[in-house]
Amino acid sequence: MYHFYVGTTPKNPPGYIASVKLDENGQLIDKAYYGATSPAYLCRKADRLYAVIENVAFGGLEVFAIGEGGRLTAKGHLMTEDVYSTFVSAEAQGDRVFVANYGTPSCAVYRCQRDIVVCERIVRKGVDHNSHVHCAVVTPDEKYLCVADVGTDEIVLYDLDSWDVVECIKFPKGSGPRHLVFSVDGESAYVITESSSEVVSLAYTPDREKKLTILKYGQTQPTGYGGAAGIRISPDGRFVLASNRNANSISVFEIREDGLMSLIHNETVPDGSPRDFQFTPDGRFLIVGLQKSNQLVVYKMNEHGGMKFCSLIKEIEQPTCIVF
Repeated sequence: MYHFYVGTTPKNPPGYIASVKLDENGQLIDKAYYGATSPAYLCRKADRLYAVIENVAFGGLEVFAIGEGGRLTAKGHLMTEDVYSTFVSAEAQGDRVFVANYGTPSCAVYRCQRDIVVCERIVRKGVDHNSHVHCAVVTPDEKYLCVADVGTDEIVLYDLDSWDVVECIKFPKGSGPRHLVFSVDGESAYVITESSSEVVSLAYTPDREKKLTILKYGQTQPTGYGGAAGIRISPDGRFVLASNRNANSISVFEIREDGLMSLIHNETVPDGSPRDFQFTPDGRFLIVGLQKSNQLVVYKMNEHGGMKFCSLIKEIEQPTCIVF
């Protein structure tokens, strides 16, 4: 059985987190709904689920305990004056949680201890009138925090001890770096650009003066569409996938031994704007959230990166994030 959670941005807040269970064939077993405040993006750490608040008037973070059978119980929250909180991640070893605030713009650093949420610091707040912070990801060695600014076309690295700016990686003007993921071996990173709809491969070299180096740009398919959104790496580390909301597509890139990538497949998904997607932990299935059609589509993955339609799950209002 596969069990996962879906973040949503319902038209009529406050909203909910959906808990979904699939059988070994990718078919729906059960789903349940737990009240939350516009939980656009989720992050799971052990038996806790963190959810950001994506709202035009306020932002913040909510904490849920994961109980028997996957039941969620609200434990803590912190409402802030930030607006449109769009991304959340957590460090593996410590108790810090990082939230990207697209509208404010800023990146908030929280301490979560015994379900009490305290804001420790704010970085990259109002640095530019074009700024829109869209994600904040810790490097695999947990030395740096990578903050992607889709509005200023750059990713900024902060030292997680001193909070000094280590470096700033510039992307082509108007490309819009949105999200990034690291390879399974931790030696490469991959960035999805929202406006130019590209996947960018970078080398991660923490022991060198330059930590992240752009190596190659790969175009998602079909071309001519802006609106790229999600990026994920398969559990076996062989493929990087990227979604394009405007084209209703998932592009599959194969990762080579040198960390570079080659486009090998493009899948047109049902109309609905695929904002986010996620692999099952064993890599057998891919669940795609169709934000505008209020449903999930499940695909079975083959060993060559191909996708085969498996099932459709309805009544998930505006799905925006999927986590196991």
